[in-house]
Amino acid sequence: MTASDPVSCVFASTTRDHPIHLWDASSGLLRCTYRAYDAVDEITAAFSIAFNPAGTKIFDIHRPGREFEQYSTLQGNKEGQAGIISTIAFCPTHSGMLATGSYNQTAAIFREDNMELLYVLHGQEGGITHVQFSKDGNYLYTGARKDPYILCWDMRKTVEVVYKYGQG
Repeated sequence: MTASDPVSCVFASTTRDHPIHLWDASSGLLRCTYRAYDAVDEITAAFSIAFNPAGTKIFDIHRPGREFEQYSTLQGNKEGQAGIISTIAFCPTHSGMLATGSYNQTAAIFREDNMELLYVLHGQEGGITHVQFSKDGNYLYTGARKDPYILCWDMRKTVEVVYKYGQG
C-alpha cells in the first residue's frame, strides 16, 4: 500500500459464512467481493488471507471469479502440513518465502512461486493461529491457542526454536 497511489490503498477481510471483501482504506467503502468455492463447487469461507509484499497475490484483485490454482500442503508421501491452514504470512524481504500455520500444531515454510515445501516446524503445544516474519525476514514468530508461548525460529537455521516468549 502506498498513500500516494489510491488504487493500492486497500485491505481485505474474511469471516465465517461470508466471502472475502476488499475494502478501500481511505473511504471505508467496499471495492469488491471474492467468493471462494470448495471442491464440490459450493461457496465457502476463507480461514486466512494475506497479500504478498508486492500486493500481487493471494488472488488477482483485478479479476474476481472462479479461476484459481490449488496447492496441497501435503506431499505424495504424506510429508508436509495437515489440518486447517489458519494463518499465512509472506516474508517482507521479497525472498519468495511464505509461512503457514495449521491447527495441527505445525508451521510450514513454502516457496511462494510454486508452493514447494521447504520446512515443517514443530514445537507449539496448540493449534497455530498466527505466523509473522521479522522485518528483515530472518526470524519467524509463531503463536498458538492453548499455548502460553510465542516461538521464535531463525529462518537461516530452522531445526530448533531460538527463543520462547511468554509465561511458563
